[in-house]
Amino acid sequence: MGGKYSKIFTATDQISHGPFTILVETINPIGGDPFVAILSLEGKYETREEFQDAREYAITGFVKGYTRDKGEIGLYSSLSMLPLGTRQLEDALNEARAAAEEV
Repeated sequence: MGGKYSKIFTATDQISHGPFTILVETINPIGGDPFVAILSLEGKYETREEFQDAREYAITGFVKGYTRDKGEIGLYSSLSMLPLGTRQLEDALNEARAAAEEV
């Protein structure tokens, strides 16, 4: 399974006023149709790898050397953001859709 497109950006949650990061990427499963995935996570992450490590930690706990003192990381199921964040999400989704359609 590989991806052709990946974009990460940080926005401010309008309820908690804290940062959250969104990762938009295309997934091309072997033998399946490509699709677009949207993942979000509380906090600010600069790279896809840093985001994935933190997400894995949030889901499974002690992973990749993290310890309990890292604290709680929230997974978002709903997003509230200002127009700049929605523009970034819209752009990322349009780019991901175009990449998925090229396959």
